[in-house]
Amino acid sequence: MNRNELAEEKSPDHTTQDYAISSGNEDDDNPHEDGGQLDNQSQDDTETKYKLVMSYVDSDDPDKALLLLEELVTTASKTLDQTNPLRLKYEHQLGKILSATGNPQRALGLLENVISIGTTTLGEEHLDLLRYKHDLANTYLSTGNIHAGVQLSESVVAIEERLLGQDHPYVSASKHELAMMYQVNDEHKRGIELLESVVAKLTEQVSEDHPKVINAMVDLAGIYRGDRQNRQAIRVLEKVVTLLDRTSHELYTRMEPHAELADRYLEDGQIAQMIALNERIVAEHEAGLAEERPRCLAALKGLAEAHRIQGRVDKAVELLNRVIAIQKRTLHDEHPALLKTRSLLSRVNDERGETDGKQN
Repeated sequence: MNRNELAEEKSPDHTTQDYAISSGNEDDDNPHEDGGQLDNQSQDDTETKYKLVMSYVDSDDPDKALLLLEELVTTASKTLDQTNPLRLKYEHQLGKILSATGNPQRALGLLENVISIGTTTLGEEHLDLLRYKHDLANTYLSTGNIHAGVQLSESVVAIEERLLGQDHPYVSASKHELAMMYQVNDEHKRGIELLESVVAKLTEQVSEDHPKVINAMVDLAGIYRGDRQNRQAIRVLEKVVTLLDRTSHELYTRMEPHAELADRYLEDGQIAQMIALNERIVAEHEAGLAEERPRCLAALKGLAEAHRIQGRVDKAVELLNRVIAIQKRTLHDEHPALLKTRSLLSRVNDERGETDGKQN
């Protein structure tokens, strides 16, 4: 899990509104119902602070969120029983932030404890508990315990599918996550089968150029590649590119699948197609006055590599010099990216010298 996946509000696939089960939304629970009490003023204060935490999360400032949430959890541990819904909510969110900011081991203890208590007080089918389990599964992956993450995610999907039905959008989102876990666990065939079913289901429910479908297809291509089915990955990415080209998706988001397809073309030896696609990526970034973007620079480097492979070393050198000129406008002389490009240029120049020597 990364920093942009901290808040439920940030993930339209995983919101409590999607559920048709349980009325126990964790944001609506009364802390007086289960152990411990807060007076009205204290409850208002803590919820105000929690809203501030979530605003920090939404603005991608997890460090401030973490600092304030630590304070909330400490206060809750002193004033509320461990079964209190508010305390569980705060501890759960703290676990998510810890996992996303590089402290998954501590997050693991928090989330496992929250789920242990929640299983008893909320029940296996409670929407909040299912959400907690999703986050614990991702934390297991962060700590390298992939098998535990897969097992937990499989159990969540089974419960959701039984309660909500296979057509529910939350079930599709959970299956998508599980498919990606299969990929991490080198179970590519299972991941492909599951994600293909997700793509098919989503395509029935929304337009095929919907972001959910596009994202699932891009991930499916990634699993195909992991399974060494490069031609299948190309087939899927070509469809994605076609869909994106007829929509108005933002430039830098739209170009990512194009760049991935260019890489797959290179891997498959389709150099002409790779050159054409990378030239288009560069042209669109130039038109948007965005040639300094990493994706544009990567496309220029890709073009240099393609021309080098085809024996046009002078063209490769020209392109790499262009990359260096762009990088020097924004990076200091010792920046790793600039040094890497210079090293690449040096190797290509050496290759050109060897070629010239043979000709002479």
